Amino acid sequence: TPYISEDLKPSGTQLLWIGDVYSFVIAGLLVSMGSLGDRIGRKKLLLVGATAFGLISVLNAYATTPEMMILARALLGVAGATLMPATLALIRNIFHDPRERSLAIGIWGATASAGTAVGPVVGGFLLEHFWWGSVFLINLPVMVVLVLVGIKLLPESKSAGRVGAAHGAQEPVPGRAVGGAVVGARLAGQDRVAGHVAAARETAVVVEVLEAEGLALGDVEQGRRGDRVRLESVRL
Repeated sequence: TPYISEDLKPSGTQLLWIGDVYSFVIAGLLVSMGSLGDRIGRKKLLLVGATAFGLISVLNAYATTPEMMILARALLGVAGATLMPATLALIRNIFHDPRERSLAIGIWGATASAGTAVGPVVGGFLLEHFWWGSVFLINLPVMVVLVLVGIKLLPESKSAGRVGAAHGAQEPVPGRAVGGAVVGARLAGQDRVAGHVAAARETAVVVEVLEAEGLALGDVEQGRRGDRVRLESVRL
């Protein structure tokens, strides 16, 4: 933040938005992006999101004004919101055995925790030896590897509940979007009160809760669709 403040010279409010808008957007869109992946395909969403994340990281690195930086951070949050639900949904689709699935989710969670711990160290090293934009550019090689490996190895999957939708069932996507926006707004307000360190921890908790909620909602909605299909079959 001191390096960005020196180069871009943002106001106090703009500096808060630079730090908070990513968490606000990613928390608000996480569940909605999971629902979008159910429709268009989890692999497609993951690859598009990873590509966008890499490209928008370049925009963040070379931002020249506070307004451009805020916009780039918000767009980065949109791209980031596609990655978590898509990866978890693909894990559920790839590993059908409960023990293998539990192990895969455990590795996924451990990797995320390791990234949280190693990230500040790597960021500090980059800031010590390079300019602040290098913190964003380090995302590029990671996203390139993800896209190349994903294209070759990951299977495509969509929600089986589309059968229910064809019989008149509708998913409450607007409600999810509004709920996610409320969570994001609460998160942004808490950031200003508790500071960035507490906000980072709050974001991690909210992300985990939303992921679990998204999975639970998906199971409940699929069960409801199955009930509707069975009832309509009985009527016929």
